[in-house]
Amino acid sequence: MARREQHEMIRELVDYLPKMARDDRETLEMFRKRDRDDEELDVISQQRLQSLHETYIPKREKKDLNALLRKLAAEQKRKGSDE
Repeated sequence: MARREQHEMIRELVDYLPKMARDDRETLEMFRKRDRDDEELDVISQQRLQSLHETYIPKREKKDLNALLRKLAAEQKRKGSDE
């Protein structure tokens, strides 16, 4: 895992801090401190970071976004024709 990927994963996980379990929160805080110090994570820490990311950040696929946009467009069209 590249340093940039680590930084992005940590940055994304910060938004989910209130939802995290206590031990996960403490682990993320440790990762944040190491990230601020420009320290690379070892293999075990990288795996733990990856695990946290998969647990708390939902996967969004392009087809899901396209379906959402179609749904919103259809709702807007219906609202426009109702008026």
